Amino acid sequence: EPGFEEELKEGQTEDISIVLEQELDEGESHIETTNESQTGQEDDLNVANDILLIARDIYLELDTNEAKVSLGEVHMKLGDISLEQENFDQAVMDYREAVKVKLALALSASTEESQNDQAIEHVEQAMKVLNKCKKKLQEKLASVQETY
Repeated sequence: EPGFEEELKEGQTEDISIVLEQELDEGESHIETTNESQTGQEDDLNVANDILLIARDIYLELDTNEAKVSLGEVHMKLGDISLEQENFDQAVMDYREAVKVKLALALSASTEESQNDQAIEHVEQAMKVLNKCKKKLQEKLASVQETY
């Protein structure tokens, strides 16, 4: 009857052969076309987007400052993904939501009214910049669509 060490060696051999098969498969997958790699990147972005949406829902349910900080970061990353996917309207909405969350945190932490007014002014300036970016991106999108 085989002992524990022999069983372990057999298991390791099987593991090694599985790893080798995986490496061969990965080597073959590196030969894929550009379209396939773009599809893979789109799939990765979609998975990341789904995970961030779940994280957003979790942070919305929590009522702590740490959760609010994380919520702001989640909205920023959602905006980044939307921008990468050329979904400009959604990117602007995500960035705006991030600014709102961060403004709320800043205002809750600030006790002086003058600082609150200054924070509001900065957020309004940031919103103007985001709106200008949105307009430029929409113009670029329109020009790209005209060429196709």
